[in-house]
Amino acid sequence: MRKDEFDLMAKVSDEIVAKARTDKAFAKQFLRELGLVDPKGQLTKPYRMISYVKTAQIQP
Repeated sequence: MRKDEFDLMAKVSDEIVAKARTDKAFAKQFLRELGLVDPKGQLTKPYRMISYVKTAQIQP
């Protein structure tokens, strides 16, 4: 990946995070589209595991 492509991706992800912090509906829809949240609003199992690993500070 070229540096300009990487910089563009970083800028877009920063904008997504900023919007998600202020717009909860956007955040929920975005997580659903990524497959991290099921239709009931619960975190999907792979994401729960990542979350557990991060909070427990276990090296994967």
